[in-house]
Amino acid sequence: MATIFLERRRSRAAEWSRRIGYFSLVLLLVASVGHRYGFVETPPFLMVLGVVSALALIALACAAFGFARLWQRGDKAGRNATAGTAMALLALSPMIAATGAGLYYPALNDITTDTADPPDLPIAAAARDPAMNPIVDPSPDAVAEQIEAYPDIVGRRFEATIDQVQDAVVAEAQARGWIVRGGSTPNEDAREASVEMIAYTPVFAFADDAVVRLTEEDDATFVDMRIVSRYGRSDLGNNARQIGSFLSAIDQTLKAKAGE
Repeated sequence: MATIFLERRRSRAAEWSRRIGYFSLVLLLVASVGHRYGFVETPPFLMVLGVVSALALIALACAAFGFARLWQRGDKAGRNATAGTAMALLALSPMIAATGAGLYYPALNDITTDTADPPDLPIAAAARDPAMNPIVDPSPDAVAEQIEAYPDIVGRRFEATIDQVQDAVVAEAQARGWIVRGGSTPNEDAREASVEMIAYTPVFAFADDAVVRLTEEDDATFVDMRIVSRYGRSDLGNNARQIGSFLSAIDQTLKAKAGE
């Protein structure tokens, strides 16, 4: 009696899941590197992220169909569908993280340590184009939201001269890869100074505009900081994190110099 061997069918949906998942992940990596190093502007990069998310969702749908065929008919789908799912989820990870942060943090894109009198950013305000967020004083509602969400984001007083603090601010900005755009220096009539910078987010290097304002108080210096995102209704909590870590780094630097 002849033995009949039936060849298992290959799931085309699972194969397409792997291909599309791979393409979406490569597109994300290439676009992210391009944006980080200035080859891709932010608006096109955001559009690419949308395309990546759409492709990743298609890959997940194809993988689900492939797994269904594997279960129902025994088609060859396991490896391709699993690979497609894994790559699609990796490609979707920035959007998943952004969605989670958007739900957790308030929709604010302008964070300042002085909500009553925010430091000015004249250089950034003049350089922004109409597609970017305007630099204006925060509304009372935004101020109330910030105070509730970030009660620790307040100005700091350092036991150092205004020149020493300004040098520490510039050094910390350069250490982070930020661009110092200018500002003002203290003089005999007004012992105040400011440093305007372009600040970058850690992962995708989104450019934000930042300013540090320094005011001399006897033998100390009071420091306020403000960061305003260029795009988007929400900074996803980034501006507050950047301000907190920046001022903490200045504190550590000045304490280390005082202990020398």
